[in-house]
Amino acid sequence: MHLWAALEPRTRHLIRIGPAEYELPVGAREGMRVPGRIFASEKLIGEMDDQVYVQAANVATLPGIVGASLVMPDAHWGYGFPIGGVAAVDPRSGVISPGGIGFDINCGMRLVRSDLVWSEVAPRLRELVDALAARVPAGVGSRGFVRLGAHLLNGEARVVDNDYGRAELPRDVGQGDVVDVEMVLTAPNETGTYTIELDMVNEGICWFAQHGSKTASVELVAT
Repeated sequence: MHLWAALEPRTRHLIRIGPAEYELPVGAREGMRVPGRIFASEKLIGEMDDQVYVQAANVATLPGIVGASLVMPDAHWGYGFPIGGVAAVDPRSGVISPGGIGFDINCGMRLVRSDLVWSEVAPRLRELVDALAARVPAGVGSRGFVRLGAHLLNGEARVVDNDYGRAELPRDVGQGDVVDVEMVLTAPNETGTYTIELDMVNEGICWFAQHGSKTASVELVAT
């Protein structure tokens, strides 16, 4: 049975509890632990995708959810959560999701496992959060982690400078795309024949060649 079947017609179970606030009560679908709470005008309620209500009810079934499954006025159909959906969970019993919303405007989240334990992180939590905020691109005009990088090798194929250069990509690049990238490099101090090895780099994580990607090489003669 389609999850929405129990909610048809779609506003049947909605209870208006404020000028722009509606509740989808526990029981609108099986397994709900908390109600759904939708913040929208009557007009917006009528224009929301049917799946907003389905997904809001689904979120209300998550282990550890507290309060309500919240839905903002701009809500529309998402992946798992509705876009514009909000949920808080009890850290002792709740689920952890690195991507409850999805990718409707190229949103992205990353879950990274480390060898750190809580006793090591706790004393420096604020410092860690500030460092992440400074390092992770966000906001208008920010750039991503992936850049074109360069290694400088001498005539014996030994690395002279592992971080010889960086260049920003002019735009998001998909598989098979071709773009022109300009990189400004400083000539080596010593004369000789060198090799510039070009590789993509995911800053702070890895060079693409470490995972099998091919590099490009350019000969440089310093005189």
